[in-house]
Amino acid sequence: MKKATQIFLIIGIIGGVFNALGGVILAASGEQALLSSGLTSIILGLATIIICSKVNKQLKDAQSPQDISTGWKVATLLVDLIAGILLFCLKDEHFDGYYSYSSSSEGDYSPSNESYYTPSSQPSAAPAASGNLDELSTRLAKLKELYDSGAITQEEYDKQKDILFDTYQF
Repeated sequence: MKKATQIFLIIGIIGGVFNALGGVILAASGEQALLSSGLTSIILGLATIIICSKVNKQLKDAQSPQDISTGWKVATLLVDLIAGILLFCLKDEHFDGYYSYSSSSEGDYSPSNESYYTPSSQPSAAPAASGNLDELSTRLAKLKELYDSGAITQEEYDKQKDILFDTYQF
C-alpha cells in the first residue's frame, strides 16, 4: 500500500506540472478573461507539486504512518484525493522494519529465534484475553532482557512493547 501511495503522489506531481503549464499558456494568451484562470491554474499546480513532493519525501523516510503529520495528510487529500485517502489508510505493517511477535515461539525469545522476532507483512492474530497475562508478562520480561543485553535499541524496544500491548488486548 505504501508503494501505491507513492505512485499516486508521483501522478499528482505530474498532474500539477501539467496544471501549472496549462496556466502559463492561458496567462500568456494575452486575453484578460483568461489571465485569472491561468494564474489560478499556476497556483494550484505549484501547490500540488510542492505538497505531493514533500509528502512523497516524508513517506520514503517514514518508519510508520505516524511519521507523517495529519496536516500533510489533509493537504494531500485536498490536492490529490486518491493519494490522500491512501495516506490515511496506511498501517504499521505497510512499512519496512515492522515486527510482530509469533505466538508459536515455545518460550525461546532469544534474538536467534526468528519465529519470535521477525519482520512480518501481517500482524499476528490477537490472543484470547483469558490466561494470557502470564504470557504477556513473560514476553515483556524477555523483551527487556533483549534490550538490556544490547540486542535491540531503545526505539525497537518501545515499538515492540507497544505491539505487545496492542496484541494482548484484554
